[in-house]
Amino acid sequence: MPKNPRRESIPKPLLPNGQGQALCGLFKQLDESRWCNADKMAAAQLQKLNKLIAYAASHSPFYRQHLAGIDLENLSFDSLSDLPLLTRVQLRENNETIDCKLLPKAHGAVTESMTSGSTAYPVKFRTIALTSTFWIALNMRE
Repeated sequence: MPKNPRRESIPKPLLPNGQGQALCGLFKQLDESRWCNADKMAAAQLQKLNKLIAYAASHSPFYRQHLAGIDLENLSFDSLSDLPLLTRVQLRENNETIDCKLLPKAHGAVTESMTSGSTAYPVKFRTIALTSTFWIALNMRE
């Protein structure tokens, strides 16, 4: 069957898949969040932060111990200073117990990396594919 030359010249729609699909969703959320009022944004940020901290305390042996004794149910922006900071030494010394043992599959593959050691002590860390997707979205938004 002969090809229709006019049909070949019609560009096909670019439908995102994989990371592109995730980026489209993130761009939409980022665009919508630009117009939120400050109080609504702060409440949403605090809610997400509380979920993240509770997840870490539940699924990371290190954070379970590191956050013991802190009222994680009633965190507010004012009480964030009660959270203990993570030091570089703690990260190095607890590298095997700091990660959450259970990660959502939707967050993608876990990869391992290491800092350059410019402070004389390189630090090993792991990251997920979703982190890269967020980094790309935030940089493309600029």
